[in-house]
Amino acid sequence: MSIFLKIQDTINGKKGSVYFTIDGRRFEVPGIQKIEAHDSIKERTMTTVGTVKTQSAISGVEGSGSMTINYWAVSTFGKMIEKFRSTGVYDTFDILVINEDPSTSLGRRSCSFTGCVLSGDIPLALLDATTDDGLTIDVNFKYEDYNTMGDFTEPTNVGQEG
Repeated sequence: MSIFLKIQDTINGKKGSVYFTIDGRRFEVPGIQKIEAHDSIKERTMTTVGTVKTQSAISGVEGSGSMTINYWAVSTFGKMIEKFRSTGVYDTFDILVINEDPSTSLGRRSCSFTGCVLSGDIPLALLDATTDDGLTIDVNFKYEDYNTMGDFTEPTNVGQEG
Protein backbone atom coordinates (compact mmCIF):
# COMPACT_ATOMS: atom_id res chain seq x y z
CA MET A 1 0.00 0.00 0.00
CA SER A 2 1.35 3.45 -0.88
CA ILE A 3 0.42 6.91 0.31
CA PHE A 4 0.30 10.15 -1.65
CA LEU A 5 0.00 13.84 -0.86
CA LYS A 6 -3.39 15.34 -1.59
CA ILE A 7 -3.61 18.69 -3.34
CA GLN A 8 -5.05 20.28 -0.18
CA ASP A 9 -1.54 20.15 1.34
CA THR A 10 0.37 21.68 -1.55
CA ILE A 11 1.73 25.12 -0.71
CA ASN A 12 0.42 28.11 -2.62
CA GLY A 13 3.57 30.02 -3.61
CA LYS A 14 1.77 33.36 -3.20
CA LYS A 15 1.11 32.79 0.52
CA GLY A 16 3.98 34.12 2.56
CA SER A 17 6.20 37.10 3.14
CA VAL A 18 9.77 38.32 2.79
CA TYR A 19 11.68 40.58 5.16
CA PHE A 20 15.01 42.35 4.72
CA THR A 21 17.24 43.47 7.57
CA ILE A 22 19.52 46.29 6.44
CA ASP A 23 21.56 48.39 8.85
CA GLY A 24 19.73 46.77 11.79
CA ARG A 25 16.29 47.68 10.46
CA ARG A 26 13.90 44.82 9.59
CA PHE A 27 11.07 45.54 7.18
CA GLU A 28 8.62 43.55 5.12
CA VAL A 29 9.37 43.76 1.42
CA PRO A 30 6.38 44.51 -0.81
CA GLY A 31 6.51 43.70 -4.49
CA ILE A 32 8.48 40.45 -4.42
CA GLN A 33 7.21 38.33 -7.28
CA LYS A 34 9.63 35.46 -6.80
CA ILE A 35 12.53 34.62 -4.51
CA GLU A 36 14.63 31.50 -4.59
CA ALA A 37 17.70 30.51 -2.59
CA HIS A 38 19.79 27.38 -2.86
CA ASP A 39 23.04 25.83 -1.73
CA SER A 40 25.54 24.58 -4.25
CA ILE A 41 27.42 21.59 -2.87
CA LYS A 42 31.15 21.68 -3.55
CA GLU A 43 32.93 18.36 -3.70
CA ARG A 44 36.38 16.95 -4.08
CA THR A 45 37.25 13.67 -5.74
CA MET A 46 40.07 11.19 -5.43
CA THR A 47 41.21 8.16 -7.36
CA THR A 48 43.63 5.59 -6.01
CA VAL A 49 45.54 2.59 -7.20
CA GLY A 50 43.68 -0.62 -6.46
CA THR A 51 40.23 0.53 -7.55
CA VAL A 52 38.57 1.86 -10.67
CA LYS A 53 36.14 3.86 -8.56
CA THR A 54 36.31 7.60 -8.06
CA GLN A 55 35.63 8.62 -4.47
CA SER A 56 33.77 11.80 -3.61
CA ALA A 57 33.50 13.88 -0.47
CA ILE A 58 31.73 17.13 0.24
CA SER A 59 34.27 19.92 0.70
CA GLY A 60 32.05 22.96 1.07
CA VAL A 61 28.85 24.75 0.25
CA GLU A 62 28.03 28.06 -1.43
CA GLY A 63 24.71 29.81 -0.93
CA SER A 64 23.14 31.94 -3.63
CA GLY A 65 19.76 33.11 -4.75
CA SER A 66 17.73 35.32 -7.00
CA MET A 67 14.64 37.46 -6.77
CA THR A 68 12.28 39.22 -9.10
CA ILE A 69 11.05 42.33 -7.38
CA ASN A 70 9.07 45.44 -8.18
CA TYR A 71 11.15 48.31 -9.52
CA TRP A 72 10.83 50.33 -6.28
CA ALA A 73 13.62 48.12 -4.83
CA VAL A 74 16.13 49.86 -7.10
CA SER A 75 16.13 52.59 -4.46
CA THR A 76 17.11 50.18 -1.67
CA PHE A 77 19.80 48.40 -3.67
CA GLY A 78 21.00 51.62 -5.28
CA LYS A 79 21.71 53.14 -1.86
CA MET A 80 23.79 50.09 -0.92
CA ILE A 81 25.82 50.32 -4.14
CA GLU A 82 26.18 54.10 -3.83
CA LYS A 83 27.52 53.75 -0.27
CA PHE A 84 30.06 51.18 -1.41
CA ARG A 85 31.17 53.30 -4.37
CA SER A 86 31.69 56.39 -2.21
CA THR A 87 33.10 54.83 1.00
CA GLY A 88 34.38 51.39 0.04
CA VAL A 89 32.17 49.93 2.78
CA TYR A 90 29.57 47.33 1.84
CA ASP A 91 27.09 46.38 4.52
CA THR A 92 25.66 42.89 4.25
CA PHE A 93 21.95 42.32 4.72
CA ASP A 94 19.72 39.47 5.86
CA ILE A 95 16.65 37.95 4.24
CA LEU A 96 13.82 36.15 6.03
CA VAL A 97 11.45 34.07 3.88
CA ILE A 98 8.19 32.80 5.37
CA ASN A 99 5.91 30.25 3.71
CA GLU A 100 2.52 30.24 5.37
CA ASP A 101 -0.53 28.90 3.57
CA PRO A 102 -3.39 28.62 6.09
CA SER A 103 -5.38 26.41 3.71
CA THR A 104 -2.97 23.50 4.35
CA SER A 105 -2.28 21.41 7.45
CA LEU A 106 1.45 22.11 7.17
CA GLY A 107 1.70 25.30 9.21
CA ARG A 108 4.51 27.79 8.73
CA ARG A 109 8.12 27.53 7.51
CA SER A 110 10.65 30.32 8.15
CA CYS A 111 14.16 30.45 6.69
CA SER A 112 16.80 33.10 7.27
CA PHE A 113 19.69 33.91 4.97
CA THR A 114 22.39 35.96 6.66
CA GLY A 115 25.44 37.84 5.45
CA CYS A 116 23.84 38.49 2.05
CA VAL A 117 25.64 40.43 -0.66
CA LEU A 118 24.34 41.48 -4.05
CA SER A 119 26.02 39.75 -6.98
CA GLY A 120 26.09 40.15 -10.73
CA ASP A 121 24.42 43.02 -12.52
CA ILE A 122 22.33 45.25 -10.27
CA PRO A 123 19.85 47.48 -12.14
CA LEU A 124 20.11 51.12 -11.06
CA ALA A 125 17.73 52.71 -13.58
CA LEU A 126 15.07 51.35 -15.91
CA LEU A 127 12.53 52.56 -18.43
CA ASP A 128 10.59 50.21 -20.72
CA ALA A 129 8.06 51.50 -23.23
CA THR A 130 7.42 48.00 -24.57
CA THR A 131 5.30 46.80 -21.64
CA ASP A 132 2.09 47.84 -19.94
CA ASP A 133 3.01 45.77 -16.88
CA GLY A 134 4.68 47.24 -13.83
CA LEU A 135 8.46 47.38 -14.00
CA THR A 136 10.37 44.60 -12.24
CA ILE A 137 14.06 43.89 -11.78
CA ASP A 138 15.95 40.64 -11.34
CA VAL A 139 18.58 40.65 -8.60
CA ASN A 140 21.05 37.94 -7.60
CA PHE A 141 22.58 37.53 -4.17
CA LYS A 142 24.92 35.29 -2.22
CA TYR A 143 24.63 34.45 1.46
CA GLU A 144 26.99 33.19 4.14
CA ASP A 145 24.58 31.20 6.25
CA TYR A 146 21.15 29.61 6.18
CA ASN A 147 18.96 28.67 9.12
CA THR A 148 15.53 27.05 9.27
CA MET A 149 13.81 28.90 12.11
CA GLY A 150 10.60 26.88 11.95
CA ASP A 151 9.54 24.03 9.71
CA PHE A 152 6.37 22.50 8.30
CA THR A 153 4.56 19.80 10.22
CA GLU A 154 3.84 16.43 8.67
CA PRO A 155 0.96 16.59 6.16
CA THR A 156 -2.39 15.25 7.29
CA ASN A 157 -4.07 15.40 3.89
CA VAL A 158 -2.76 12.14 2.47
CA GLY A 159 -4.47 9.39 0.57
CA GLN A 160 -3.77 5.69 0.24
CA GLU A 161 -3.86 3.33 -2.70
CA GLY A 162 -3.18 -0.30 -3.08
